[in-house]
Amino acid sequence: MGTLILIGDVRARLREMASESIDCVVMSPPYWGLRDYGVEGQIGLEPTLGEHLAVMVDVMEDIRRVLKRTGTVWLNYGDCYATSANGRSAAATKALGTDDRTFRDKPFSTVQGKLKPKDLCMVPNRLAIALQEAGWWVRSEIIWAKPNPMPESINDRPGTSHEKIFLLTKSARYFYDAAAVRQGLADASVARLAQDVEGQKGSDRAHAEGRANGPMKAVGGGRKQASIAESAAKVGASSGRRMGGFNDRWDAQERAQRDSFKRVSKDTDGAHGQKPQSRPDREDIAYPRGEGRNLRNYEPAPVQVWPIATRPFSEAHFATFPPELATRCLLAGCPKDGKVLDPFGGAGTTALAANRLGLDCTIIELNAEYAALAQRRLDRDRGMFADVSVVAAHETALDLSSVEASVLAALATVYDEHFLCFRSLGSKTGLERASVRAACRSLKERGLAQYSSCLMTEDGSVGGAGYACTPAGAEAAAFLSVAEAA
Repeated sequence: MGTLILIGDVRARLREMASESIDCVVMSPPYWGLRDYGVEGQIGLEPTLGEHLAVMVDVMEDIRRVLKRTGTVWLNYGDCYATSANGRSAAATKALGTDDRTFRDKPFSTVQGKLKPKDLCMVPNRLAIALQEAGWWVRSEIIWAKPNPMPESINDRPGTSHEKIFLLTKSARYFYDAAAVRQGLADASVARLAQDVEGQKGSDRAHAEGRANGPMKAVGGGRKQASIAESAAKVGASSGRRMGGFNDRWDAQERAQRDSFKRVSKDTDGAHGQKPQSRPDREDIAYPRGEGRNLRNYEPAPVQVWPIATRPFSEAHFATFPPELATRCLLAGCPKDGKVLDPFGGAGTTALAANRLGLDCTIIELNAEYAALAQRRLDRDRGMFADVSVVAAHETALDLSSVEASVLAALATVYDEHFLCFRSLGSKTGLERASVRAACRSLKERGLAQYSSCLMTEDGSVGGAGYACTPAGAEAAAFLSVAEAA
């Protein structure tokens, strides 16, 4: 069991990972227009909402590649209101209250296009729809309710006290452990199941003309009478008596009916005309009576939400979500020996939850300071056999060939200013065009360079095609320059 912290651009780091190597992704990406974290290349500061959604869909394509066919993605995203910038820092925002996930404060104006001042931007829903159109299965929209939300100085709408979590999958069949997150029965249900059915008078209201075979009586859970008795005892109720063999007949009938839908093998037809490929070995756990219920996207009833308080983390001046939230997602969506990924690692909350469950976890973080913070947090919390490893983005440069390093150094000379065409790169490096082209493609695959077919080139002209450094590429080039000088 251990955690690997990869420092660098999320897209570059994802492209370094093996295909179909991850079982479960729990992520909370930077929200659009929320805060400036002070890192070049950060996601969330795209000028328009459309550009932000396009970037997120692109990132999710890289996640799709590393996710197993049976994997799940739990995407947390909070909404915001269209407003103008106010220039307040993340640290100042947190100092205002206990909830450091408030969404009022903007580094730039989000009033644009059809978004009017005070409009709810609906970003989580727009993102979910964009991902659905990109081929993802949107399996559930979950409400995370915060009992301790940030107070808002508004008097013309309800205050915001929730965020959304979307359960996404890359296929129709995937891993989901319903038993691991099964919820207990409500007291009223326990009392109902514990009734003495024999002693009931019953009711004939079930049929307008009265019941020919006597009054209708409640039915308790027969198969698991012992567990029901135990639950009933907790509320001071009787466990009830088995009703003249009825429970046994009920159980046998239910079992026979369920078994009739089984097949000899997954390739044979069922007795009721079902097509092949259905599961013949469904476990009883999917059909328990008197043993709780499945987790809902609202918890608990009647307050229909997942009520989990935010958990302030003293060292972080940015948004953190509580370990309990990540734990619930991992219990439901990750096998016991599975591998976890958080592509926006932040303070390491997902890794913290994964470590406590004995799962291997990889997190990606663009900001080296935040990665160090996550490492310290995990070091303090980890168990005897846990291990935390940190790999900096510039370490990728150690694997570059001399030709790739030369091309990267040339691109870094005009980083964040211009793109270089193959001819300019050949002139700067003294390399043949074919070598330059191959190096550029390799750097792009590593996430160290990016391609453009319409941006400004070094001579000031617009049009044509060329390459430029990504933030990870600039960091790698700087590392190589220092190493060479040393």
